[in-house]
Amino acid sequence: MSEEIKKELAEEVKEIVEDDDSIADTYEIEEMLEDFRKAALDIITKKHPELESQIEEFKKQYKDVFVYMFSDDEFYIYRPITRFEYKELSKDTDNYDLVAEKIVMRATLYPQLTDSVMNTLKAGVIPTLLELILDASGFGVKNPVIQL
Repeated sequence: MSEEIKKELAEEVKEIVEDDDSIADTYEIEEMLEDFRKAALDIITKKHPELESQIEEFKKQYKDVFVYMFSDDEFYIYRPITRFEYKELSKDTDNYDLVAEKIVMRATLYPQLTDSVMNTLKAGVIPTLLELILDASGFGVKNPVIQL
């Protein structure tokens, strides 16, 4: 995330939360995440007002919807994939790069990723989005593993 986006998010959060010296002591993680969510939505909808209703539709249709901002003008809205989708997208091929591209194309809600768009993306966009999508889809370990 660029420094400009971080600053903009921080400013948005500052507006949402009252300026209080004791905030660090009482500020809950859930509240902070909610404030960041609101700030991200505000940044997106200021630049792309037409996305406000589209994001609500995405949330109704897919429930879990995420955004990742590469820069001020480059962000991707995505969703997790289901087990069925993963099996469908990975069948009939052992080509990991092809499967990765299919997953990213299927799960990215905005902007729409077509073959021609995919060819113009920066080299790291697909691997980054793939990691985020797979993480949202339950791949990987977030919680500590406890030996019994």
